[in-house]
Amino acid sequence: MSVGALKKRVIQVITSPSGGGAEVLVRELGSLLGADNIISEVIYFKKPDDVRALELSGDEFFLHNSLRSPSAIFKLRKIFRERLRRGERLIVHAHLTWPFYYVALASLFLSLDIVYTEHNTSNRRRGFRVLRVLDRFFYSRYRKVICISEGVKTSLVRWLGKDDNGRLVTIGNGSRMYEYCDRKVVRGLRKKPELVSVGSLTKQKGFSTAIAAIALLRDEIGCYVIVGEGPERSHLMALVHKNKLEGKVVLAGWRSDVEDFYRNADIQLIPSHWEGFGLVAVEGMSTGLPVIASDVEGLRDVVSSENPSVELVTDFKNPRSWSAALKNVIQRFSASPDDISMAARRQAEKFSMERMVDRYRQMYNSL
Repeated sequence: MSVGALKKRVIQVITSPSGGGAEVLVRELGSLLGADNIISEVIYFKKPDDVRALELSGDEFFLHNSLRSPSAIFKLRKIFRERLRRGERLIVHAHLTWPFYYVALASLFLSLDIVYTEHNTSNRRRGFRVLRVLDRFFYSRYRKVICISEGVKTSLVRWLGKDDNGRLVTIGNGSRMYEYCDRKVVRGLRKKPELVSVGSLTKQKGFSTAIAAIALLRDEIGCYVIVGEGPERSHLMALVHKNKLEGKVVLAGWRSDVEDFYRNADIQLIPSHWEGFGLVAVEGMSTGLPVIASDVEGLRDVVSSENPSVELVTDFKNPRSWSAALKNVIQRFSASPDDISMAARRQAEKFSMERMVDRYRQMYNSL
């Protein structure tokens, strides 16, 4: 069999199946990638508590390894060598920080291609200039570095100082398209709008600012639900208690039925300090949900300020700016709900999952 005729095996490597944009992308990519000459697998480092609700396929499995344990390098290398012995062309696709480092080291001196998807416009490493040299070495190990938006690519070039001979390419994220629905608040089924946010409970997501904004509008908002989990939970719960917002603000944890939360809400809040793409914005807008989002790189590639269903907040760390934006959207949405909802749906349809998968398939076949 010639080299060109060999089957390609693509192994996605990421920390966990449970999470936001990157995790959703990997699971969807793994399930939709199927082609005559591509076999797909997904390796996760750790098993989350809610793994039973995720309905994993037979091509997804766990490394059972702590994120910070270097033993992951040797476990990954063993898997890579086993796959290579089957006579397949192997492409390993890493996502997020620890897989980024471990895949680069585990693949040394092996006959395979490695690629990496950069999901964010910023990370903690970029706060330390001394780490730039180290990052340049690790990025140079990858055959391709895929940026999920032009904002991500721009920020990465700014950090590395160069495009590295076209190694960086942009493939915009795709999203599941949920069923469009009418919003209850404008049909007279409830008097006050209900809000939703979806994302990990981290400082990056800016949920503390959103909670402070809700405190300013407590009498005008029905409920604000945050779907997600993470290290900021205790801090956010303390803010809820401090502002006497129990029952008004709900931390729902990670949920597999996230579509129901989008469909039951009237407005989506995305108060992130930075984002690579804004997958949750597309998901929510596919149901006809208007969005209020931080005016930051990455999100701008998804939620255009020219779309009437979108309100961008420039001073996004200021709760009063968010309360003002909420008032604007509530007024605008109440005046023309059908037009606003349909505008949201049209914006979401620009980011189909099928288009994204086709571009990844083309990239894999070009290696």
